[in-house]
Amino acid sequence: MSSNIVGIDLGTTFSSIASLDAVGKPEIIATLDGGRLTPSVVFFPQDEVGKTYVGEIARDMLITQSSRGVEEIKKHMGNPQYVKRIDGQSYNPEQISSFILRKMIGDAEEIKGAIDSAVITVPANFPESARRATMDAGALADITVSHIINEPTAAALHYASVQSVAGTIMVYDLGGGIF
Repeated sequence: MSSNIVGIDLGTTFSSIASLDAVGKPEIIATLDGGRLTPSVVFFPQDEVGKTYVGEIARDMLITQSSRGVEEIKKHMGNPQYVKRIDGQSYNPEQISSFILRKMIGDAEEIKGAIDSAVITVPANFPESARRATMDAGALADITVSHIINEPTAAALHYASVQSVAGTIMVYDLGGGIF
């Protein structure tokens, strides 16, 4: 019995999801919109209480209704004081991140089939509270988070999987929003 495990970069600005192909090489899973990245944006439409939009459509809706959405939630992971209030409902960073994860997992499952678990990357300087919050976001999105790994570690692992490595390599994480 094989399992379907994905790697997720839950980014500040954009997020992406990847899996291993038939020969074990990592590859990005396209979104249902046809892109390789999902904007890390959540929008709460006024006329559809309880519904959320994530990604491109959410980013587009923020142009005219910026108070109804959230961007760069990753900067608030692990902060119990951060709350976004919309239509009398309060959302913490874990809940908002779970909407992004659900969208990404849903897109991936349409292409790859059921996803069993995920490895999620975080900045190397993320405190333990933010790492825990990231795992909690996965649980809220109904995905088993098997590991949290540092983004530079993920970059080094990918590089080593596609290149012959003899010696020492340096990985610089310049990030999109946490830099």
